[in-house]
Amino acid sequence: MGQNRFQIIMLTLSLAGTSIMCSVFTPSQTATPSPEQKQATIASLQLTISAYENSAVTSTPVPTKGKPIPTMVRPASGSITGKLSYPSEDIPPMRVVAVNVDTGEIFSTAVVDQAKYNLDNVPVGTYHVLAYLQDANAAASQGAGYSQAVLCGLSVDCTDHTLVAVKVREGLTITEINPGDWYAPEGTFPPEPIE
Repeated sequence: MGQNRFQIIMLTLSLAGTSIMCSVFTPSQTATPSPEQKQATIASLQLTISAYENSAVTSTPVPTKGKPIPTMVRPASGSITGKLSYPSEDIPPMRVVAVNVDTGEIFSTAVVDQAKYNLDNVPVGTYHVLAYLQDANAAASQGAGYSQAVLCGLSVDCTDHTLVAVKVREGLTITEINPGDWYAPEGTFPPEPIE
């Protein structure tokens, strides 16, 4: 009686990211496999694959909670405008500053060769408005304010140099805020703030 010789074929299958080793016994090349042997080999492979497919675990991605992306929300703001003056023929370069009376936060603009200024996008709040000379020889305290003396008309009878509180409201432009009180005693107004 003849002996059947078999050879082992090693197969590697990949399922759901996992490698599976299978060994299949096939008749050697000297013997011709019968249709039953071929069918048995195919059936064995199908059962092996089916078993691994059923046991394969598919990972479900879990959404991670990231940090929220900060949004740039501008605070409600308005604008301040006015005219500049100086007790001489020309108006020198100035820096107009609005100082929030509650927080000390400052907003400023440089003005050169013009008699008007605009401070835009000033957050809603209450401010004091001052103008400072930008001459290198000017003292840091050499400035003018929007004061009661300005509202009085800056005559010799106007002796109240208290700064006037300017209320900035959302979407509105506050006009005629003229920091022109250059006549206050030295030290009345604060020195020029640094941003």
